[in-house]
Amino acid sequence: MAKEYDYVVVANGSREIPATLGIWKNIFSAMVRGAVVLGEFDTSELVMWVNTDYALVPMPI
Repeated sequence: MAKEYDYVVVANGSREIPATLGIWKNIFSAMVRGAVVLGEFDTSELVMWVNTDYALVPMPI
């Protein structure tokens, strides 16, 4: 297939096959954290705290 076409896309949702073929490349690393919070909350209100020293971005007042 590689001789007939300019590009071949390997997309099965897994990294094992492309890693075996030597075409796997890590572009970035990500981490997701989640939680389930129980209680009575106002669903029309959004409250958010940001550590501006850590984020290095000043928040508008």
